[in-house]
Amino acid sequence: MPLVLADTLEFSDRVTPGLLGFLVIAAIAVALYFIMRSMRRQFAKIDFEEQQDDRA
Repeated sequence: MPLVLADTLEFSDRVTPGLLGFLVIAAIAVALYFIMRSMRRQFAKIDFEEQQDDRA
């Protein structure tokens, strides 16, 4: 009987991320997309004119 259990446990030590891991990575990707889109809009609002330094 121990040999049969050893054969069945041989492949049970493999760990995969599965569906939960995929969903977490997908949620992070979607959040990153919206954050980058918001940041692009905020940068577009900035009106920056560089002032020249006359101390030279």
